[in-house]
Amino acid sequence: MKISREKLNRGGILAVTLILGLSGVSFVLGFYGWSSNKNYYYNRRIAEVKAFYNAETGMARRAYDYLWRTDFIEGYEGIDGETINKNMGFYLKPGFSYNDSGDRVAGVYGIHNLRTSSGSTYRCSAFVQLPAAPQTLASYMYLTDSENAGGAPFTFDNINTRREVTFSTNDKLEGIVQTNGQLVVSDFGCPDFSDAEVFLTNSTPIDLGNCGTYQNLFGGWGSEIDTASKPPVKLPPTGYATLKRVATHIIEADMKITGSSSKDTLIMTDILFDKNGGYQVKQWWYLVPPHLKSDANLSSPTAEDLDLEDFGQCSDFICNEFEDNDDLRSTNAYLDFLASYHGKYRSGAPFYVDRFLIYSNYTRPTTGPHGLHHFDIDQVPESNFGPPPPNLISNQNFSNSGRENVIYVKGGPVRVRGYYKGRYTIVTDDYTTYKRHAWPDNNAPIDTVWNNIWLTGDLVNADAEDRSDTSNGLQNISDGNMRDLQPDSDCEGGSENSMGLVSGANIIIANTHDNGAKNRGNQGNIIINAAILALNESFVIQYSQNSTNAGVGYIGSLADINGNQSSHQSPWGDGRGDNVNDFGQTTTGTNDNRGYVYLWGGVVQKYRGYMKRNPTSPYGNASIGMDKSYHYDSNLDCNPPPFYPAIEFDDGSGEIQIKMSSYSSVL
Repeated sequence: MKISREKLNRGGILAVTLILGLSGVSFVLGFYGWSSNKNYYYNRRIAEVKAFYNAETGMARRAYDYLWRTDFIEGYEGIDGETINKNMGFYLKPGFSYNDSGDRVAGVYGIHNLRTSSGSTYRCSAFVQLPAAPQTLASYMYLTDSENAGGAPFTFDNINTRREVTFSTNDKLEGIVQTNGQLVVSDFGCPDFSDAEVFLTNSTPIDLGNCGTYQNLFGGWGSEIDTASKPPVKLPPTGYATLKRVATHIIEADMKITGSSSKDTLIMTDILFDKNGGYQVKQWWYLVPPHLKSDANLSSPTAEDLDLEDFGQCSDFICNEFEDNDDLRSTNAYLDFLASYHGKYRSGAPFYVDRFLIYSNYTRPTTGPHGLHHFDIDQVPESNFGPPPPNLISNQNFSNSGRENVIYVKGGPVRVRGYYKGRYTIVTDDYTTYKRHAWPDNNAPIDTVWNNIWLTGDLVNADAEDRSDTSNGLQNISDGNMRDLQPDSDCEGGSENSMGLVSGANIIIANTHDNGAKNRGNQGNIIINAAILALNESFVIQYSQNSTNAGVGYIGSLADINGNQSSHQSPWGDGRGDNVNDFGQTTTGTNDNRGYVYLWGGVVQKYRGYMKRNPTSPYGNASIGMDKSYHYDSNLDCNPPPFYPAIEFDDGSGEIQIKMSSYSSVL
């Protein structure tokens, strides 16, 4: 059967037409799908950009301002989000946090809701984050709340008036210098401020003393006078409480303060840093005299139950002058302990006992944060040989995890030394109260231990220590010298290690063998690479415990609970604690010079602590202390210790200075 060509052609045209029609529909449908996807893509990109702009609007309008606040709190939720408009969308509540270094971080999510062709809603979000580094108190080389004396006994002219401390010939200052009081130059010498930038609080002029002119103070004729006016600095800063709240390592030092009828026991903490990273923590319990013997009758102790092991300068005649069943509070030994460990005197009246200030009959405060303090009562030996001492509580090693460490010693003092690698801040409380151990019933008086940071040896940045090798031609860095390790003006270079010491009381250079005890002079010395902040008193040398014989003797009468009088020795050359053989049994005449304080860092303190007393001072015509070699370390400004408290100017603004860094966003 034959099919005509005409019919075949007609059938082919139909097929071609169908194919072309289907192809056209497919093309149109494909184009429509492509254009729909492209439209969704562009709409989504537009939505993401809108979300990003919303986040930036929230940062600029709300979050940014809070970063400057002195009352900045991690997790603060007091700032609401905001709708920009119906077309743009909104941003959520800003979030606030800290990073590991203690920088403040603000974060804001911006939102734009995209409606799809199906009618559903797709939420587009963008996140922006702004870290801000506060300018910390480590930026100061020298800052005081007052230029009056503090930190130790005999810093008062009378009950209400502290002695004035001045700058003189041997003082050379670098970096930023300020006091909330007035800087005073001695009438007998002119210091060197040529490398210092002085902030004059509310434009208060310097008392130029023997310098005569600002030109002389800043290096002589033609030198640059570098001063500016600033408001007072708030001390203590808000950041002190923050430090304790964010601590990465809390060391409990008040575990044996019971708050009940049982006896209270104090705890000493010792931290030794390792130049390879990490640190060792030892803790031991101790009792401040007067305290009872370990086998005493605690329910009704008498004089024979008084522990005389720590009698120090208390002679056998004085300490053992009692009869069986005497009230322990009536013994001469008990009164001697009160005088020498607590500075409690009688001045023509019954004991005036205040947990902060006890006035002697010479009308000088001798307790409180400026009073008598000891670091070595019942101390444990450094050697690990032999059985552990019975009063040792713990001995642990800790690694330097993350290199950012805030160590909070809670409820007690701490001793610090060693070579550190990493970034650390050590913080203590101000004081701890406890019931006096030696008392015949449960109504014992409340005594106070001030939670000082004690520097018992060198505290050195491991980078400085590493450079002590002279084989590469560098100077021997025996004094913690950081001069060749300073960052540039953009904070590039320098050392990644930093140390901050923040004491709620004092920071004290302890009278140890390593620190030049017994008039060792330059055989002693101490190296300190740290930012120092003493919030309740001073950065000071421990000169109430010394080896001089000046002033040692009997200073008057004390009265027991029955009003009976007895003579007791001066506490200012006391030789107390466990180092009696080093300090109490032999003397070094009128001199106890311990070498130099080599400081690379900065000092912030409430009152100005003595490093060396004038031999003609009322201390007893003795030369006691250390000379100073202070230098500012710019690493502490560029790379401050973690969470070191920010500078707060007390001008009512409620703001601090911050430096922005590494602004980032995530779509």
